[in-house]
Amino acid sequence: MKWEKPAYLKHLSHIALMLLFILHTPTVFAEIKTITTLPYTVYTDDNYDTLVLASSKMSATGRAISFARDVHDVYLDLGQDTILWNTSGAINTWGIEIMNTNVYNITVNGGYILHSPPASALDINVVLRARAIGLGGRVHDIKIQNCYLEVYGRNSQIIYGGNGCYNIEIFNCLFNDQMTAFTQRDMWIDNAMLALGNNDSQSGANFDYHFKIHACSTLNAHWVNLYIQGQALVAEIFDNFFISDARNDVPNSGIIYGTAAQCYAVSIRGRDSGSRVKFYNNTIRSGTNHAGGRGIFISGIDGVSLHPDSSIYIYNNDIFVHQGYDEEETTLNGILVRQGWKNIYIRENRIVCIGDTDPSTSYIDHGPISGMRLTGPGDGLKIVGNTIKTYFVDEFTPNYSVSGTFAGAIVFDEFDMNLPNIIIDSNLFESNSLLIRWGFFNGHGGNVSMRDNTYSFYNNQGDYVFYLGYGAGGSHHAYNNKIIDGHYINNATSTNIFMDDAEPDSLSIALARVVSVRVVDTLNDVQSNVQVSIINAYGDTVANGLTNQNGIFESLITYWWEANDTFSEEDSLNFNNFDIIARYGQDIKVRNYHIDENSFNPTLIINGEQVSDDIPPARINDLHVTPGG
Repeated sequence: MKWEKPAYLKHLSHIALMLLFILHTPTVFAEIKTITTLPYTVYTDDNYDTLVLASSKMSATGRAISFARDVHDVYLDLGQDTILWNTSGAINTWGIEIMNTNVYNITVNGGYILHSPPASALDINVVLRARAIGLGGRVHDIKIQNCYLEVYGRNSQIIYGGNGCYNIEIFNCLFNDQMTAFTQRDMWIDNAMLALGNNDSQSGANFDYHFKIHACSTLNAHWVNLYIQGQALVAEIFDNFFISDARNDVPNSGIIYGTAAQCYAVSIRGRDSGSRVKFYNNTIRSGTNHAGGRGIFISGIDGVSLHPDSSIYIYNNDIFVHQGYDEEETTLNGILVRQGWKNIYIRENRIVCIGDTDPSTSYIDHGPISGMRLTGPGDGLKIVGNTIKTYFVDEFTPNYSVSGTFAGAIVFDEFDMNLPNIIIDSNLFESNSLLIRWGFFNGHGGNVSMRDNTYSFYNNQGDYVFYLGYGAGGSHHAYNNKIIDGHYINNATSTNIFMDDAEPDSLSIALARVVSVRVVDTLNDVQSNVQVSIINAYGDTVANGLTNQNGIFESLITYWWEANDTFSEEDSLNFNNFDIIARYGQDIKVRNYHIDENSFNPTLIINGEQVSDDIPPARINDLHVTPGG
């Protein structure tokens, strides 16, 4: 699979032109006032007024427009006009400042808000730290809509805000972040294109949300597109396009330094409880001019519950990312969840991760790839209905056996406790390396159950379906993992299992199916209240109960147990045969039933007829051990 630049990236200039024709009709308040010179400060005399520029292009040596305290109900209509700000190249300068107390009901509509410093200010040794728009001082009910925002220089950002602001809506804007250097990679609040932090309170008058961001597009970003964070964060982010093209090609230095090169298009972070975030219908891509970037980072944030309206809800996003050369950290993640999370709901997303950039660049790195990487501890994680694909790809052909690394569709890292409320159902996992990995850099990968998922090798080629342990690290257990009702396609099989152990690791996996036994009489009428028992090849009764009104008895049966385990029982490395016994009055029917990933559910006929079954009988040797499950 070769990464190709999406069509909409090839025509972003068309998007900018279209913006000129979709600006909203100006909202006229009490009076229309004209701004004749910049900088301009909006005072309370301008309350309830519409402000416009005197000409189609105006410039400011530093700040362009600011709002004084107690200003409210002002419509700044820039239409198709242009503001050139910071022409002097002064540091710590804002294009538009909305940062004073008791400021509310402000709309900034339209305009090209262009950072215009001289060439001398763009030297990478100059920490320019320019921000196109600043929000602060607990301002609220602010709309930024239909704007084109552009910044240049080291540590410059498009929008910097938060700190108690609320009901902030950013709509239909274009972002062009030309920051080419930054001081420290792991200080995300200082480097993200949209840096919206410290959203810790929901107590403001008429509070609805902290931020709503929709129908916006990123033309260029060299670091994190969106960083949004808070103790009690409420946000809705939808219908946006994010692109990340990280400047990872420079090692630690006086210009770019730090301990982490974790460039994600979107970072959602928090702490404690009470957050509600909806992130849906967004598109995330990696650029090709530099080193690409990762998808979504979710860290330490607690949703209220696992309901879509009260969780950290990641829904129906299209994520296609790659990571090229990186001087510091080579891992690539489509979605990373870590650090004390709670109530994260990830549903029906398309996630594709590849370990390569466009052939036109020289940055090619095959670091560990994870479509989704999950680290604990946490409580409440629901991953349902997603398509998650990871590939090793170079310029010419798929390469599915890159020495010393892997591409895992989903990786459990530091799941070393029996974490509560974990649901991983009905997903498609595809890779030309590994499909599921338990145990990685940070720790164990145990006590994970996955149900009704589909496992697929890309182009019928892959290494392992299930990979347990992290032998290189030692003592990274991967135990008591269970695969229930798995579906296997494109040359993937349920018993393609690898144990990467280093003593004294504990590694184990169980394969299980819900077996549904149907009991009928000789006229094919269903029979309820029939006693059904299922006995494994070792003489153990693993299920026992009565058929329901539809003549059905169901039970989850472990049919394969594989372990490399110094702490518990031996393997059962052969598929189990089971005896199914139906008792109805004096009539007893016994049928040998073979379970594997393709088994049909059996039907037993009582009242003296032979038992019918679509599976021919078979026996296995008694291993004299008890299978797990």
